[in-house]
Amino acid sequence: MAVKQPMEDAIIDLHCHILPGIDDGAPDLEESLAMARQAFDQGVRTITVTPHFLPHGDAPPPDEVRQACAALQAALTEHAIELELLPGHEVYLTEEVPRLWREGKLLPLTGEGNKLLVELPLNQYASWISDVLFELQVAGAQVVIAHPERYRYFRDSLELLEEWVARGTVLQVNAGSIVGHYGESVFKVVERLFEQGLVSLIGSDAHSSRRRTFLFDQASAQLHRWGIDAGRLYANHRRLLAGEELDRDIVKALRPWWRLWA
Repeated sequence: MAVKQPMEDAIIDLHCHILPGIDDGAPDLEESLAMARQAFDQGVRTITVTPHFLPHGDAPPPDEVRQACAALQAALTEHAIELELLPGHEVYLTEEVPRLWREGKLLPLTGEGNKLLVELPLNQYASWISDVLFELQVAGAQVVIAHPERYRYFRDSLELLEEWVARGTVLQVNAGSIVGHYGESVFKVVERLFEQGLVSLIGSDAHSSRRRTFLFDQASAQLHRWGIDAGRLYANHRRLLAGEELDRDIVKALRPWWRLWA
């Protein structure tokens, strides 16, 4: 399936839980449609649906995700909501994930290619994580780490993330993190990630139309305050799906010393 290239100013959301009744995102079609309308109003024109894939729990197989994606796409068409949906997974990292990838049991972003959205353990770092990420890369996956700013073990040091990015891993932060919706500590980490030029992508990680939703407009405004053109990040979304080189030089501007107390 060829990925339709969206308009240059349109947003591709690479991380979204909009499929009805398949994970902890939209519980039903009504909520999925509400989320879709909200996404459209935010400038989104393409969504890669990324239901959670938990190797030791809920793990919707690729065919189920493709079918659910096609059914929701038909509903969007019926309700005149002009969004393109593409299938994918948000894969919770375990030591089994490289084997599942090699066996074709995981959906990459857009349903084809080698871009795999990976979620890490939230609270505690496991000693095997770096080795498993490297094994995935050896198996041909380009790893996209979802919301690294939310993992507690990166609050004190970003050294591991720097190493992973240096060897080709891509970091996707949440729009909600950029505007402080996950709290001050997460906000500070995401700011440091931008200061060090480690961020390449933004996702909504939207789960509903009310609680965890699309905040691209607010995130773009905050990025502007940091001296970052959000359009460069959204352009990276198109580059990623097209297999092109990413813009890796997106850095938060440092405040001049004479404005530190402004």
